[in-house]
Amino acid sequence: MAGHRAELSPTEGALLAVLAGGEQSGYDLARRFERGVGRVWSPAKGHLYVVLPRLVERGWATSREVVEGKRPQKTLYRITRKGRSALARWVDEPIEPEPDRNMFLVKLFFGDLTSKESMLEHVRRRRDDAAELRAQIEEMQRLADASGEPQGVYPWLTRRYGLMWARMVIRWSEEAEEAISVARATPGARFLRRTKN
Repeated sequence: MAGHRAELSPTEGALLAVLAGGEQSGYDLARRFERGVGRVWSPAKGHLYVVLPRLVERGWATSREVVEGKRPQKTLYRITRKGRSALARWVDEPIEPEPDRNMFLVKLFFGDLTSKESMLEHVRRRRDDAAELRAQIEEMQRLADASGEPQGVYPWLTRRYGLMWARMVIRWSEEAEEAISVARATPGARFLRRTKN
């Protein structure tokens, strides 16, 4: 399948990949994203409900209504053979490099134009976000280990990537905090402080 361009958008591909695990409602899919791949990538919840009918319309999934007692009826989705073929092409498709638009790094690069306190706050927030991500991934791994079910190598590798990235950001943040703390004020920062008065 190499060289064949898949017709799926990232959201369509991710939804079909989760549906490959069995029939699910939109709510079930949202929960699966929260507990699994959502730490890496997740569609906006509202967008998920817009894309699901499109999967059915294009023949990649089927849907059926289910009534459960007094609860509101829900729609269950199942991947089709055509959907599995499109999904396989999408997974095989080469990954295009993403544009590197990290606004944190842009602001850090121009840190001379503001106060140390402001830049330290940016770095600390980045460190706290990474620490939260690390804790979430470690909990996901703990739950996977405790389940006693066999773990696939690819979900494990994905968690490992996220964990190592988070640890690297935490280590870098500690270095950055120390470097900013001992750095002298620069002419750009002094100029900005004068113009604010």
